[in-house]
Amino acid sequence: MSTGQYLGTFILLSIPVLGQLLLLIWSFSGGTNTNKQNLCRAILVMTIISLIFGIVLMLVVYAGLASMPDLTQGM
Repeated sequence: MSTGQYLGTFILLSIPVLGQLLLLIWSFSGGTNTNKQNLCRAILVMTIISLIFGIVLMLVVYAGLASMPDLTQGM
């Protein structure tokens, strides 16, 4: 793939709903350029890892906030 094709791929992937759909199509279709297919698979894996990390972080913060004493109770 050329530099322009990479830029075009990144621009298309940045469109909210269309980008996610194209990411799945390019990751799993057989007729896609091998470089583009590997790039989309890597982005998909990183997205899943980031989503899992974000959920775990949110749960840790929520558990920390839930264990704090209620300071408004004495007012």
